[in-house]
Amino acid sequence: NFMSGNIATTTVELMWDPPDNANSAIFDKYRITYSRADGNGNMMTNETNSTNFTLTELSPGVLYNISLFAVSQEPHVTVSEEAVGGPLTVRTNPNAPQNFMSGNIATTTVELMWDPPDNANSAIFDKYRITYSRADGNGNMMTNETSSTSFSLTELSPG
Repeated sequence: NFMSGNIATTTVELMWDPPDNANSAIFDKYRITYSRADGNGNMMTNETNSTNFTLTELSPGVLYNISLFAVSQEPHVTVSEEAVGGPLTVRTNPNAPQNFMSGNIATTTVELMWDPPDNANSAIFDKYRITYSRADGNGNMMTNETSSTSFSLTELSPG
């Protein structure tokens, strides 16, 4: 099984099970290849002896295609078929919105405003998620989504 673990803005953790060696094949390393799903950039390759690996220096908010192969020992290097579960398609988290601030504050409403995240890498996203709860811990966590760069929280408790 080939799967992703924690995903951040510039990193993706990968993990997998070693191949079944019923045919007595001996593999001494794994090859991970990845590239942007949009075709921009080059195919990258990393090798490891472990059954987990963290891809680093990725671009925020970008969709990647990731493949895993087992590589046999020298002197006759052979590469396995692609790992079960692959290829993975994983999107890194986008950068955070910038300049987050409150605007008008009334008894039961608060206006929130922000600027879009840095989009230097052409990351695509279509909405923002706002989560909030009472500061004293009472009540439930609330979630709202919007495609705008502002949002008004309403029906808040006074005080």
